[in-house]
Amino acid sequence: MLLSSIILAPATLAAQNSSVPSPSAFEIRGLKGLFWEGIDKYYKAVPWMADHNMNWLMLCYTAYPESGTDWRADYSDQHLAEMKELVTRAGDKGITVSLSFNPGIWSKPPLCHSCEEDYQAAWRKVKDAHSIGIYSIALCLDDIARELLPADKEKYGTLQEAQVDFVNRMWRDIQSLSPRPQFIFCPSAYTTDDMKRHMDYTLTIGEKLAPGIEIFWTGPTVVAETITVADTNLVAGWLKRKPFIWDNYPVNDMFPWRPLLAPIDGRDANLAGAVSGILFNPMKQWEANKIPLVSVADYLSDPAGYNPAEADGKVLAEYPAQDHPAIRLLTKYYGSSFVGEKNYPPGPQAGSNNAEIVADLKKLQSLMRDGSPEMQALWADVKDTVEADLKNLEIMAQAPVFGGEAMSGGAMDLAEKAFGHKAALVYAKASGKSQAEVVLSTDSTTASPTRLRLFARNGDGKKPNVKVSLNGQTIVEGITDFSQSAFEAREFSLPADNLSTGSAVLKIENLEPNGVVGSPPWFAVKWVQLLQ
Repeated sequence: MLLSSIILAPATLAAQNSSVPSPSAFEIRGLKGLFWEGIDKYYKAVPWMADHNMNWLMLCYTAYPESGTDWRADYSDQHLAEMKELVTRAGDKGITVSLSFNPGIWSKPPLCHSCEEDYQAAWRKVKDAHSIGIYSIALCLDDIARELLPADKEKYGTLQEAQVDFVNRMWRDIQSLSPRPQFIFCPSAYTTDDMKRHMDYTLTIGEKLAPGIEIFWTGPTVVAETITVADTNLVAGWLKRKPFIWDNYPVNDMFPWRPLLAPIDGRDANLAGAVSGILFNPMKQWEANKIPLVSVADYLSDPAGYNPAEADGKVLAEYPAQDHPAIRLLTKYYGSSFVGEKNYPPGPQAGSNNAEIVADLKKLQSLMRDGSPEMQALWADVKDTVEADLKNLEIMAQAPVFGGEAMSGGAMDLAEKAFGHKAALVYAKASGKSQAEVVLSTDSTTASPTRLRLFARNGDGKKPNVKVSLNGQTIVEGITDFSQSAFEAREFSLPADNLSTGSAVLKIENLEPNGVVGSPPWFAVKWVQLLQ
């Protein structure tokens, strides 16, 4: 997916962006802003969306505490004024603003479905939003604790019955407002996979929610490789209505804000007729978003004619010619793979050409840092990742790197999916995936190394108790101090008589007794080096 040499003239681009969407276009073509704290990025998004034929913007529950972390509080006068200004700016561009709030994800104490004061706190949000011109409301109960409070359990028995009562009541009250807002619900089971695991929940939501309520769905999985009409029709049958797609691309919170710049792919050309609307979930970094969102906008406006192979040329057309070398280099490394493809998430891949990659990243650093104001703004979004990758590659250029295909055991399949290539990913003993190995070939230049360098990380959550041994001799044992958000390099001393010419076996063990595959406490080693 490297950038092509196709360059559209600015006039061609302007005509393209102002064109009427094709007959195959989605009626609702939207974005949301996960972890866009405050209002500024929403203000920036409005003119860009208008220029790219998007017409719906969801003010996410991470924007203000009153929408999420402090949802029982009423919106401050300042926040209402900012939201009203967004409505005005968006309305002038033909864009609908939708307010989303989540009274469950960070709620302390938990949402009480049967408590009048909790309902009234939620209802005031709807009324306040309506009073400033917001006529689309999204009540989200995704990623919540699914255990009911005693009062709710006694009244409803199940989570689905509690949610149906709460959401239907809100819909009845919403219908008293004029103009009547659009109302969307995000259920707790919002992927096909999770719906299948909780079919009683799913069927109850579909059967008992009032027909006028729309329902979010992220696709077969949280971040879907593909979304087809067949996928959509299956879910529509369960929900008794067309789903509203919440597409989790190119959002990057699961990859410590690493830029994901590849064109959108794997979305059915005929999807528009099977859904009530679609929104894409962008990255935290607004300037970096513009690269993959060019392809998203192209797909939304003309899904039948969309071709991801053409997206690269359209990205170049967004920037002046002097910025093209920087964009080409940036997308070469950070737009090279899409969800489900090898080496996803994208980034420089260590190997025999480390020196070449280091040179490219240094050139990219210079081009962006010293480039146009737009390049400098984009550099601010990608700087941390590029410089961290550059640092790692410079370290890795110091000695041969072992990893990938040389590794065995542990949860290699999950590692490849999560990290883009194989890694020694080990879970607790009870999981059956607690041990992994990598064979380190040694020769005359590495026959007497004194240090072992691990590129590793701890899992999010509890730090694990791990043991790393070489040829049966313990190198590391105990609670490691690796990062819980990214792989980092750390060095450990080796016994003087540990290695000789030939090969050695590095063993990685998770010593924690309790845990399951996919959950902390876990530990992962991506690469290994032997150092003199």
